[in-house]
Amino acid sequence: MIDEQAVGMLLYHISKEVGSQWIEGHIEHYIGLYRNMKDWLNSEVKI
Repeated sequence: MIDEQAVGMLLYHISKEVGSQWIEGHIEHYIGLYRNMKDWLNSEVKI
């Protein structure tokens, strides 16, 4: 199960390392990737 809080923390640490401007430009992309991955895991992995 993917923990949304863990994903948020990961994005927070990435933003601290690469800079907030870059993250703001790519946050929608990461949210889309996360949703796609979550949907894929929900369909492929039955826990």
